[in-house]
Parts: sequence; C-alpha cells; structure tokens
Amino acid sequence: MQTVSRRHLALYAATIFIALSVFFLNGQPLIYFDTASYVDQGAKLFGAPKPVAAETPTDGSAAGQVASPAEPDNTVVGSRSIVYAIYLRVVTSVAGLPGVIGSNLAVVWLATWIVARRLARQEPDNLTMNGVTAAEVTAAGLLAACLGSLPFYVAFVMPDIFAPVLILLVAVLAVYGHSLRWGEWLAAVLLALFSVVAHPSHLLLVTLLAPFAVFVSPQTSGRRLTLGLLLIGALAGAGLAERFVFGKAVEHYLHKKVVYMPFLTARLIDDGPGLTYLEGRCPDQSYATCTLLQALSLSQDPTRLDAPNILFSRTDQRGSYQRLSPAEQTAIAGEQVRLLTDVVSSDPVGVMVAIVRNVATQLAYFSVEMTIPTPEVIDATGKLTDQLPPSLGEGRLISAAPSWAMPLYIAHGVVYLLSLGELGWMVAQKRVSRDARAMLVIILGGILTNAIVCGAVSEPAYRYGARVMFLLPLAAVMVWITRLPVARTTSGVTH
Repeated sequence: MQTVSRRHLALYAATIFIALSVFFLNGQPLIYFDTASYVDQGAKLFGAPKPVAAETPTDGSAAGQVASPAEPDNTVVGSRSIVYAIYLRVVTSVAGLPGVIGSNLAVVWLATWIVARRLARQEPDNLTMNGVTAAEVTAAGLLAACLGSLPFYVAFVMPDIFAPVLILLVAVLAVYGHSLRWGEWLAAVLLALFSVVAHPSHLLLVTLLAPFAVFVSPQTSGRRLTLGLLLIGALAGAGLAERFVFGKAVEHYLHKKVVYMPFLTARLIDDGPGLTYLEGRCPDQSYATCTLLQALSLSQDPTRLDAPNILFSRTDQRGSYQRLSPAEQTAIAGEQVRLLTDVVSSDPVGVMVAIVRNVATQLAYFSVEMTIPTPEVIDATGKLTDQLPPSLGEGRLISAAPSWAMPLYIAHGVVYLLSLGELGWMVAQKRVSRDARAMLVIILGGILTNAIVCGAVSEPAYRYGARVMFLLPLAAVMVWITRLPVARTTSGVTH
C-alpha cells in the first residue's frame, strides 16, 4: 500500500492553493445575479423571508441584464433549482460562502479522483504501469485544469461547477462502471444525481449525453447495455422527478403554477426563423405569441430582438415580454413548444443553420469574464436579498470590464487548443486503451452537448463555455500520464 510522502503532501497542497488562487486574489467568492436569487430562495424555504425589491435574471440571461420584474402573483418561474438553493442554504449556514468554495473544489476533486482510479490500472496499490498513483494523477489533472478556467469556477457561487462534474461522471460510469468498487460507484452515482438536479439545464445535458455515452462505451453490450440504460434512466429520471416535486410543492404550498421562461421563443426570434414565422402568422388571436410580436413592434431598436432583451429588458426601447401582463406572459411561455414545432415545420433549414451557428459560437465562447462580479451585479444582489454579506462588494477583481480578460482568454485558448490536439492524437493513434479512448470521446461529446444545450436552446455565453472547457487540459494530462500501448494494458485489450 502506498504511503503519503512529503512530496505527495506538497503536490496536494500546491494543487489546493492554485485551485483556490482566484478566490485568494479576489478576497471574496465570485457571484452572479442569480447567486442572490438562490440564496434568497433558500432563506425563504428555511423561514427567513424578505420582501424582494426587484427580481434578477434567471440563468438564461447571458447578457447580464439587471432589470427583471417580480414574478406574476399566480406563477413561480421554474428556471432555478430548488435543490441547489437548499444546498447553498445548508452549506452557508455551516461554513458561510467560503464553505461553498471548499465544496466546489471537493466535488470536482472527487469526480477527478474516481476517473484517476480507473486510469490507474494496477490493484491494490492503484498504480499506473509507470508507477504513478491515482492521487498523483488526480493532482496533475487538476493542476492542468487550473491552466484553464477551473480556479474561477471553484470560486464561483453558482451551480456551474456541477456541469463538468456531471460530464466526467457520465463518462466514467458508462465506460468503467462495471469495474468500479462499491464505494466509488456509489459516490459517482450520488454525485451525478445531485449534479443533474443542481440546474434544469443539466437535465437536458444528461438526457443528450448519456445515450451517446452508452453507444460509445465498449462495455455496454448484452447485460451491460441494460445496466447502462437503467443508469441513464436513473439520472434523467432524477432530474424529471425534481421538477415534478418542485411543481407539486409550489401548487400545494403556494397555490401557484410553475412556468418556465420562454427561452425557446426568444431564441427562435433572435435567430430569425421565429420572427419570420410570426410576421407571417400574426395577427392571430388564437396564437398567444402574436402578443409578443406586437410588443416587439413598438420599437425599432435592433437590440430589442436579442434573446436576453426579449426575456428580461423592461425599457421602452428594448423591452417586450416583461412589459406584458402576467396572463400574457404565462400564455406565451406555455406556447413555446408549439411555436418551436411550427417554426421547424415552416423553415427546418433555417432552424438547423441557426443551431449550428449558435453551437459553433458557443464553442468559441470560453472567457471567464462573466464569473467576475461587476458593480452592477453587486448592486443588484444587495437589493434582492440581505442574506449575502456586504463584504462581497470589496472583492479586488470586481470590474465592469477587466483589462486582463482578453489576454487570459487568448492564453486559455492556446491551452485548450493544445489539449484538444493532444486528445485527438491519442484517440486517433490509439495510444491508450479502448476504454480510455471511449472515455475521452464521451468527455469531448459532453463539451459539445453543453454547447448545444446552452448555445442553441438558451444563448451563447462565455460563462456557459468556460464552465466545461477546463476538462480538455484535465483529461489530456491525466490520460497522457497514464497512456500505454494498448497491448500492455492489464485489461487484456489489444489493437
């Protein structure tokens, strides 16, 4: 059994320090508009209500609009996870906001360690063929991830960190689930389940990624295929169950109805095909979205057609949806799936071109700038809840336009391109085992799926891309350290 040496302790200490470097630099956790909404929601659930002066944007607001009105009296917007709100409340009650930072690091470390354990092929010492331990592989992978966006998301009090964690766990469960020890398997499943319910977008992510993972994994054949499908059903089912329970609880206790912001409607209008369809269809009293088109027609400002402005702006020049009555908003939100079906039927090519364009844009968006609070964010969160400490406004990185954002964006781009090249070379040249290749392909598929979910359904945004891109250097370094000719792996897999 391997012992922990001073060298190991130094390596782990360095990994922790660098992963927390952005938190140390700022002196405070990083927050976003929705951080206050989650904290306020958790406080209300635990009996600490506070009147809300002004609602903030939901996670779909990529542009960071400040003004969003209070929710209609008879509805509750379901774009945030009640589970994550409870999680924040529990963690902050025990350890304050720094406890969330420690938890962020812990969950990504655990997911990475489970992957490293499978890449370290020799048991019981859990060594790679060249004598590197799983713990060292974990630390090396996290250090590589710190060359990318990881430190910013460790310091970020938002559910974003659970998206890359979910991708890692889906990959390891699909490929190595049959060989995980009981404790590893249980930890992976429980953490994956929590990651799914941490945000509604993660349900879409796992629903698209998990079937792909089962298809790619060399282990999913015969009985294992059944087990793989059952696992997919459990992960997706957990997300659906959370939404169902949330809806029923709102109906029972608040006597309100859960509605979801019309992200699809805004996206279709922003992309063009939706606007063209409505201009040809309306006026039509039986079509609720025609009311939105009428509101959009009151201004000639071109930015009124941007999806975030459609959803959140209340100004005369750019506002539309938020300037309608609560009943009209509810009807439009409830019609978004119908609108999607109608627009796809009317212009399938235009919709597909828009999706491809948005996904490509999202893949190129990986700046960490949106994780840095602006004075606007600090002001808005202070108005929404009194549950956040005033010291958040003292963060040293707070800026409306940090001068270092672009140089760092370029540096991260270089890291990601080099990592992608290394991953592509290892997969194409079969420099690692078949299982490891499958895991890498699933991780790459997870990054693409994230771009589809966020870019094509919501809005291409830097925050959405940066939250998963550090998986590229993390996976590249972990597999590079443990890579072996396929014929030498202990699993018996050969070329």
